[in-house]
Amino acid sequence: MPDAMEKTVKLRAELQVRVRNYEIDKEANLETIWH
Repeated sequence: MPDAMEKTVKLRAELQVRVRNYEIDKEANLETIWH
């Protein structure tokens, strides 16, 4: 059971990183478009 919890926590952390990177890329792309 702890293993499953650990996997879930790791997956959530990974997703958060991906979302954050996506947001950063999106803002960078917007700046590229407007400049």
